[in-house]
Amino acid sequence: KATGPALEAGWTLARQAWGQGYAREGARAAIDFVHRTLPPQRLVSFIRPGNQRSVKVALALGARLEGVSDLLGVPVEVYLHEPRTAG
Repeated sequence: KATGPALEAGWTLARQAWGQGYAREGARAAIDFVHRTLPPQRLVSFIRPGNQRSVKVALALGARLEGVSDLLGVPVEVYLHEPRTAG
């Protein structure tokens, strides 16, 4: 079970914007900004089980499934975004 404090990187788009790369592009910019400007910390995305489009975005961003948790009474999968290393 995934636990502990974290910042969340999330995305929500109107249906007509799905599949155009906006979620990945916007989330990548936000995640890079966090890793560049804030002290190291846990950065996650909470995704409802079965939301394969969001899972695909998280994986494309380099996140890995850390576990499952409960967010305000809703089950979620927790994807961890680790800082990219130079090189």
